[in-house]
Formats: sequence, structure tokens, C-alpha cells
Amino acid sequence: MVPKGKNAIVIGVSECRTSKDRDSYLVTYALGSCIGLAAYDPGSGVGGLLHFQLPDSSLDREMAESHPAMFADTGLQLLLSKMTRLGGDPKRTLIRIAGGAQMIGGAKIPGLRGPLFPGEGTGVGKQNYLAIRKLLWRHGLMLEGEAVGGGQGRTLGLTIGTGEFWVTSPEPGSIAV
Repeated sequence: MVPKGKNAIVIGVSECRTSKDRDSYLVTYALGSCIGLAAYDPGSGVGGLLHFQLPDSSLDREMAESHPAMFADTGLQLLLSKMTRLGGDPKRTLIRIAGGAQMIGGAKIPGLRGPLFPGEGTGVGKQNYLAIRKLLWRHGLMLEGEAVGGGQGRTLGLTIGTGEFWVTSPEPGSIAV
């Protein structure tokens, strides 16, 4: 549920922000095929939110240099570094994700093929989802919850003071993830 009386820190597309201000919340809107990753370390009270567009920085190394939060791999590293600088510990961090939808007419990019992913390419939303799952595993981080897939956009938020994660969508109500 969207917190009342708190300071909103809005994260745009291809952005990453962190906070330990107990009177604030992090929120990102318009998660279609993009993925929002919210992270919270309950030991330090540090939270962060990443809104990435693409699965891998190898798609555009130059863009990854100037906008690391655009990609799952460089974005996750940026988020973990920023949280660590504020006193967060990645090993205590709780992580939730939202997004990864297949939007109508959504682009497909070459890459994953095989029996699970037939055709000329896989939708960006699915590639983003698989990329972040693999990256979290490589970093030894557990995904605590998710609201992914389907064909609708979502909003993802994290209330710093309580560590509460929440997701809203065009469907009525909001859900905790």
C-alpha cells in the first residue's frame, strides 16, 4: 500500500536510488517489460530500488558506461555498491521484483532460443526476468518475492522505515510481494 505522509523518492526508467531515511519511500512507475528491483537490509535500514530496461550491458557497452542502471548486470552492481556505501550488507538484503511483462506489440530481441523459447527471439520482459534471476543467484542473493509477467504495467515501492514492499497495477488494490 502506498504510504501516506512519507517523502517519495521517485526512480525513473534506467535509474537507481538508495536511502536510509526512515521517513521516505522509494517508488518506480510504469514497469512494463522493464523490471523494478527493490532491496532492503533490515539490519541497517538501508533500501534501494533499480528500474532497468535491458538484460545485459553487452547489448551496448557505451550506453552501459554512461547509464549503468539501464541494464540488469551493471544496474544490480550499482545498486549493491550504493547500498554498501550507506552501510547496507548485501548478504542480509531482502529482494523483491516486479515487471517483466510482455506488453502488446513488445519488442523481441535475439538471444534465448531452444525448446522453452522458440522463434526469432524472446520478449524483452522475459529476458529481463531470466537475467535478473541468474544475476541474483551468481551474487548469492535470494529473491523473496515477485510480481512478474503477464501483460500489464506495475508500480513497485519500498517503505524505508518499515521495510514494506508493495506493488500496484491497473487491477484494483495493491499487493505485498
